[in-house]
Amino acid sequence: MIMAVPIVVLETGKLEGMLVADVRLKAVWDLVASIRPGKKGESFIVDPENRIIAHSNPSVVLRETRFDQSIGDGIQLGQSGEKAVLVSQGIAVGIQHFRVFVESPVSEALALTMQTVRVMLIIVAVVLLLSGGLGTLMVRQIIRPIENIAAAARAINAGDLSCRVIIKSRDELGVLASAFNGMTAQLEALIRDLENRVAERTAKLAAANHELEAFSYTVSHDLRAPLRHINGYVDLLTSSCRTDLGERGLRYLGNIAFSARQMRELIDDLLSFSRVGRVKMRQEAVEMNLVLQEALAIAQEACVGRAVEWSIGKMPMVRGDSVLLRQVWVNLLENAVKFTQSKEFARIEVGCSEQEEGIVFFVADNGAGFDMEYADKLFEVFQRLHPDAEFEGTGIGLAIVRRIIERHGGRAWAEGELDRGAKFSFLLPMPKVDT
Repeated sequence: MIMAVPIVVLETGKLEGMLVADVRLKAVWDLVASIRPGKKGESFIVDPENRIIAHSNPSVVLRETRFDQSIGDGIQLGQSGEKAVLVSQGIAVGIQHFRVFVESPVSEALALTMQTVRVMLIIVAVVLLLSGGLGTLMVRQIIRPIENIAAAARAINAGDLSCRVIIKSRDELGVLASAFNGMTAQLEALIRDLENRVAERTAKLAAANHELEAFSYTVSHDLRAPLRHINGYVDLLTSSCRTDLGERGLRYLGNIAFSARQMRELIDDLLSFSRVGRVKMRQEAVEMNLVLQEALAIAQEACVGRAVEWSIGKMPMVRGDSVLLRQVWVNLLENAVKFTQSKEFARIEVGCSEQEEGIVFFVADNGAGFDMEYADKLFEVFQRLHPDAEFEGTGIGLAIVRRIIERHGGRAWAEGELDRGAKFSFLLPMPKVDT
């Protein structure tokens, strides 16, 4: 690069000569020519007038650049007309200042970055997969003993008390499994001991009940003969010695006869109660409507001359012993008739309803009722809440009802209020039989 400056005499203004400087840019040019940023990249030198004075492509020398130098480095529109990444550096050659630029298309400049990003993404994905696999494996190693303990607990809950957890480690989970096995062994021994005790006591209770029923039946049966003798002698005295006994003696004989009749009724009820526990129960389809009508015919015999309103619902088919179930209805209906006899207008309702447990049957009345505090005593033998002078009875009828229903696998209960009536219910926990 040749630069010339005129030499002028200041006093006269006369040109005396020229000062010429020959600046060689070969070293700078060699540097620019050696810079090749990528396959499509370019490098060049720009003078202060924004002209290209050296370029890796000699055909563009002395052209003006396409970009704005004031913007500085960054992404601009390059010499090829495409967006490019520009990086510049200022240089001084003598008193002149130039800028060296390196230009590379965005696609090429970012290719390495994108490739690096892709590699990093692949590495991250592989690390995540490996971490996930290792994490899952570790979690499985931790959870498996807990799952084994849970499976053993479910098996024990289902009745398999011999189930044990396999211990594969001595860590906290191994200690937990060992404690679980010990607890299961103790539970198994406890249940076995309890079953033996229950079986032993059940056998003793069954034997005691059998002996009690046999004793009750024998005593009740043997008492009938003396009662027949008492009744026979009372009748003889009344018929043959009436004039000798007088009014007082006849009253005494009447009291004896009344007591003997009560004793006979009590013995008959005891025999019925004992017989209910001994009789073999049949399981058959029972038309409950028919059974109820037969019992209703018996109970209504005591309603002659009385104002009684009957409300009878439709009954479903059930399975059970028709004879025993008829006895249940007879006892409940006669109980309702008896305890409404003091009412001028009696009302007795019979019905049923289906529940989740089974079918509930009931007999409700508006009679004397009872205090709910003593509801449990109603179904016990000889337990009565009313005196004989008010309502006759032996206190065994409801006990027979409960025993029959319990033999059918159900239960019986009562609800009531003094002077507001009572409701006696029983449940048969068996499905209704399709007709």
